[in-house]
Amino acid sequence: MSIDKIKNRIRENSKQDSTWIERAKSRRENKAWLDISFAIAVKIASALKANKTANVFPKTQKELAKAMVCSPQYVNKLLRGTENLQLETITKIEQILDINMIQVVDFETIVQEQPENSQTYTIFNKIISGGEWYVNYKELFEEYSYGIEPDIPFKSVA
Repeated sequence: MSIDKIKNRIRENSKQDSTWIERAKSRRENKAWLDISFAIAVKIASALKANKTANVFPKTQKELAKAMVCSPQYVNKLLRGTENLQLETITKIEQILDINMIQVVDFETIVQEQPENSQTYTIFNKIISGGEWYVNYKELFEEYSYGIEPDIPFKSVA
């Protein structure tokens, strides 16, 4: 058999793997959560290693699976860093391993009540006239001036 015939036979019989293109596109599209998932996987693996050193439960993937009431295969998927985790799963892992994986920034809501003698609506009525916006600042400040400036009667808080 000649070399050309062998090459042709190999080409005909070989399967072309085109799935790598789909996987690459998927990785690009999901980069944000894949990066976080990988960071979580590293944190879990580090916690298991620390538990093994300290001889604390759970120290293996199998023990973690038992504590999470799931299969060892699922824990293996978690440790590959390609699993899109739910908050419930993350919280369960945090409690079992006594670690923090996700930190939500605290926010403060500021609510300021309007003073009873507030003239907010009157001011807005002066600003909107005839369907057009105009502001006569001199008139506003003369009519609604205070000896000591009070707190702003309304605030926009995001």
